Amino acid sequence: MFGVKAITRTLVVGVVTLGATTGAAARTQNFGARASAVLQPAAGGRIEPRNKSNAHNHSSAMLLGTVSTGRAPLGPILNDGTLLRNTGVGKSPSALAIDSQTARVFVLNRDSQAVSVLDGGNGQLLRNTGVGKSPSALAIDSQTARVFVLNQDSQAVSVLDAHSGTLLRNTGVGKSPSALAIDSQTARVFVLNRDSQAVSVLDANA
Repeated sequence: MFGVKAITRTLVVGVVTLGATTGAAARTQNFGARASAVLQPAAGGRIEPRNKSNAHNHSSAMLLGTVSTGRAPLGPILNDGTLLRNTGVGKSPSALAIDSQTARVFVLNRDSQAVSVLDGGNGQLLRNTGVGKSPSALAIDSQTARVFVLNQDSQAVSVLDAHSGTLLRNTGVGKSPSALAIDSQTARVFVLNRDSQAVSVLDANA
């Protein structure tokens, strides 16, 4: 447990960044910039997103990555929070998930109706895979190496291979699907259908 926390560097990573994942390299989604930024904390460090209002447009926001080492620095910080690269993805990226088993990063692009697949080690774009209309959520089942993408307007779930990112199939569900969750123990995918007032259950192994 550290007694003193110190902010060592603040980096602008994009306009309206929607999320960040802490790890060896934290990845953020930049909604306006259509890019995924990769930040590298120093040993023992972590990435903390922080909101800052835009003085010129109060309806928008800019997110900055605040890098904290968890302790007061003893000297100059030379290698903390370094921006490794910005990787272009699709239009209106709205969700991101990381599969540590396959070392792949999956970015959901709402307006492109596609999923961008990135190399988890260097952040390089590997491919863009088309899915259904109005994709709104995605989840990964590391046990079956499958990525499940919820498509609201298509009323279907797209299933991708977590290794290659290729599309395996589209499975129809109920009306206005709004959420999905995976139970890796039972290899089941549950989809909540708002207008059907029902839950669709999929086999994650199929």
